[in-house]
Amino acid sequence: EHAGVTDGALADYIPELAAVDPGGFALSLSSADGFIYESGDSAVEFTIQSISKPLTYALALDQIGAEAVDAMIGV
Repeated sequence: EHAGVTDGALADYIPELAAVDPGGFALSLSSADGFIYESGDSAVEFTIQSISKPLTYALALDQIGAEAVDAMIGV
């Protein structure tokens, strides 16, 4: 339904993002038994930029707990 939407622009203030193919798309899922489902441009490497922040936050919560994390990051 939205495949033809081309609104928006690449972030040109970050060189890695400015060079990205805006037509690229991929989806990858891993099942509990280790099977990996992939579709689209899943073999293309990409920079994860700020999407790493919630993943890092979740890992820190798991490793040292919410109280310690909140004390360190001041949120």
